[in-house]
Amino acid sequence: MNMDNELFLNAAELNPAVKFATIMKTFNDLKPGQSFILHNDHDPKPLYYQLSATKGDIFTWDYLKQGPDIYEIRIGIKMEADMNGGQSTVTTTPKNEVKQEIKVSKNEKVLDVTQLPPREKHPTIFQYFDNLKEGEGFVIHNDHDPKPLYYQLMAEKGEIFNWDYILEGPDIFEIRISKKILGNEQKETVGSIVAQNYNTAEVFRKYDIDFCCHGNKSLKEASESVGVSEDELRKALETAANNKSALPSEDYNNWEIGFLADYILNTHHRYVRNNAEPIIGLAEKVANVHGGRHPELKELAQITKMMLDDFLIHVGKEESVLFPAIKQMLQMKNNGQKSTVGGGFANAIETMEAEHDETAEALRSMREITKDYLLPADACNSYTYLFEKLKEFEEDTFRHVHLENNILFPKSIVLENEILA
Repeated sequence: MNMDNELFLNAAELNPAVKFATIMKTFNDLKPGQSFILHNDHDPKPLYYQLSATKGDIFTWDYLKQGPDIYEIRIGIKMEADMNGGQSTVTTTPKNEVKQEIKVSKNEKVLDVTQLPPREKHPTIFQYFDNLKEGEGFVIHNDHDPKPLYYQLMAEKGEIFNWDYILEGPDIFEIRISKKILGNEQKETVGSIVAQNYNTAEVFRKYDIDFCCHGNKSLKEASESVGVSEDELRKALETAANNKSALPSEDYNNWEIGFLADYILNTHHRYVRNNAEPIIGLAEKVANVHGGRHPELKELAQITKMMLDDFLIHVGKEESVLFPAIKQMLQMKNNGQKSTVGGGFANAIETMEAEHDETAEALRSMREITKDYLLPADACNSYTYLFEKLKEFEEDTFRHVHLENNILFPKSIVLENEILA
């Protein structure tokens, strides 16, 4: 290993939304024989599995410090990885492609949120918004998707603003925020449509439209992203909504927030905890038996373990921090108590949503690897059962994340604002 000027990357200080992309970019910038040291507050084993799945046997992984509070790993590229005249052949694909060019008018104000201290971000944005006249707008520039801001605006201002993405990642997000002219119709989103009637989720899945992690898109934006007309999509949604009415017991959008949190914990979190380890074991078993003829199964097993290990940590954080905070806020509201501290819940939600995005990305990769879980002719019972369990887990995760991103989290921000003094 070349230790001269070795880079030290402190992953603990990175925003969860950009952590993985930053680490992979650092790795991809290495030449054969070079390395960097990764510093983290927990064991990043899922990263090891992802590197192994996507890069193969070209990297080294050496623990320098191994817990309990600090982990440091030297990650490098082997000398023999020089496959192309001294140039590394490692490449990466960005999570999201830039969907359209920046289109900001010359006279439009642009607020670079990345230059503001964290405590000043939301107050400054709200001040900009409050100074707008009807029909006016401004553009915020950020390094991650500020969805919690959308929820806070909705909670405090109601349906008086428009929220339009100009640039949507992966590294730069620009959103035009404007005040509606009185009389404009309420803007509906993909997430709000599913929140009103979960039967519509079937339509969005058919057209490969993400209603869970990116549910704040308008129907027009969603239709354009998949190349269908808004009218066609709307007709399909109306048919699904009217075809079979949701049961009253599944009217999640009208559930009391504490009950919804308990439901998610007792239904979806329990499902994750009961199924994660069996699915990991099954994936490893099938890869060991059939991996020779179907090498993609080894990659599938590695990504499955990475995704499920991370998701178990994720639900643990929700159970120990997020859900108790919701219950505490609900108790304060019921007791007529007020809080002098606010705004922290939006930051916590931002972290949870970024981790939801990582889970969704892993599920998409698993779909690609298996060609939408297409079974080969020599698939045995275990092979078949694995694909059934992975599809089942994906379906449960869609509903799980939808309930949190599109219903529980927005209602929690509203609740926080209700108890603020």
